[in-house]
Amino acid sequence: MSVATAAKKSVLISGGSIAGPAAAFWLNRYGFKTTVVERWPELRPGGQSIDVAHYGLEAVQRMGLEGELRARFTGEKGTTFTDKNNQVYMQLGVGSGPTNEFEILRGDFADMLYQETKADTEWIFGDYIIGVNERLSTDDIEVEFKSGKKEIYDYVIIAEGARSWGRKTAFGNKGIEYKPIGTYIAYFSIPLEQDTPFGDQWHVIWLSGQRAIYFRPDFKAKTQRAGIMFLSKESKGYEKLSESEQKAVIAEIYKDGGINAERMIKHLDKSEDLYFEYLGQVHAEKWSSESGKIYLCGDSAWCGTPLIGMGTSLSVAGAYILSGELAKNQNNPRLAAKSYENNFRPIVKEAQKLPPFIPRALFQESEWGVKIWLNTTTVLGWIFGSRLVIALTPTIVNIWSRFFPTEEKKTLPDYEQYITNPIKLVSTATTKKA
Repeated sequence: MSVATAAKKSVLISGGSIAGPAAAFWLNRYGFKTTVVERWPELRPGGQSIDVAHYGLEAVQRMGLEGELRARFTGEKGTTFTDKNNQVYMQLGVGSGPTNEFEILRGDFADMLYQETKADTEWIFGDYIIGVNERLSTDDIEVEFKSGKKEIYDYVIIAEGARSWGRKTAFGNKGIEYKPIGTYIAYFSIPLEQDTPFGDQWHVIWLSGQRAIYFRPDFKAKTQRAGIMFLSKESKGYEKLSESEQKAVIAEIYKDGGINAERMIKHLDKSEDLYFEYLGQVHAEKWSSESGKIYLCGDSAWCGTPLIGMGTSLSVAGAYILSGELAKNQNNPRLAAKSYENNFRPIVKEAQKLPPFIPRALFQESEWGVKIWLNTTTVLGWIFGSRLVIALTPTIVNIWSRFFPTEEKKTLPDYEQYITNPIKLVSTATTKKA
């Protein structure tokens, strides 16, 4: 297939966080003409710490961005569990617990992908899709934007969040299940003070009343990413309140949470990046339109919530496979859609599974329950933090995988033969330091 043929295919990608620009990265290499539309007026900095592993790391490696990912490491030194009085029950270093060597802020990951795509992709900020019309007579898609303009594209990829507006516009609510998991989450930034306890750690404080607080460092911005989680059998409507009302709810729920809660509440009013959500998973029956010209990717297709710990990995791996199948089956979009689902749905299905006791087992109602849970984490920390277990883990994992194969151990498909436009990577970390 010639470069000229590929260049005629235009793709609109709605969503400029991770899945969207990751798809643009690969589509640029395959010779497509890409446009990313992002409803925010600019890239959103900061955000929570995320990581990549398994197929997500493999996708990043195939992009040639592992070094850049490492360069943007948050510097988090490990994970610490305490009670509300800061008594330590579990402390694990990088690689032996929840913190891994590829921790990066969501905003930094998005910026990395933006830097690698901005030269070849048209980026449109401060706008979003309000209408999608598949025109069978001309075999293309007319898209209407909030700004009032209309444009024609060959393909559209919706790579937005779990409550995606673009998904609703293109697909309606048919075949989309939003499955609540009974947990509220909120996060926001507060100052990183000199006397902040465990300031270089992912510090998790377990509280009675089925609540938790956590803090993670952002040394570059000299802030902490504060977060809360608490169980709720059903939505109480907090996610629909105004920001000031949400802050008041958080202050009320955590007013007896000890010294860490006091510090969090003290800075809460001045925080400008509060996100408050009732968590739910997205299960979509199909990730494409009947024509194979409109696609879902990322959280708008398969949000698993932060509890699965694989959201970023799914986004970059899913974008890689979708883009590769579009390149491979450029003249047969229905086959591209089918192959995309066949290759990636088993991975998503496995990743979305939560053990039946999660999240309830993590959150205790009574002080005694918290004490038992924290002492349990002490034992787990001793086991997983021991040198012997760390040394034997790769061997144990390899043996286990041989007898009990999983999707996360499989290798991603190879689409290298469809690359028509090799891209010279931009060293964004070096640029920033200069």
